[in-house]
Amino acid sequence: MKFLYILLIVTIGSCSNRKIVYSGFNDLVVGSQSFILYDDGTFYIEMGAGGVNGNYQIDRDIINLKYFDKPSSNWPDVMLIRNTYFISIDSLDKAKYLKISRNK
Repeated sequence: MKFLYILLIVTIGSCSNRKIVYSGFNDLVVGSQSFILYDDGTFYIEMGAGGVNGNYQIDRDIINLKYFDKPSSNWPDVMLIRNTYFISIDSLDKAKYLKISRNK
């Protein structure tokens, strides 16, 4: 499955001039979770069966997300960058918990 994810990233990246700054991926039983930050200030996040886009700003290890069309309040507004993963800042709230392994 990781091969398919890498292939997807390469395919998406080759279709535009955007470069990936950071990315992460979790394979789930049904669907996947992915988080991609591009050099033009946009992001893509997928949680299970669907994904959305938006703009982001990084301040040290904090990523502030502004969605173009946010599906629900369960999607994170702030993510933290750690050495091996991204995690939602409100990770104590089980409904909003999101931890995605970083790609190297």
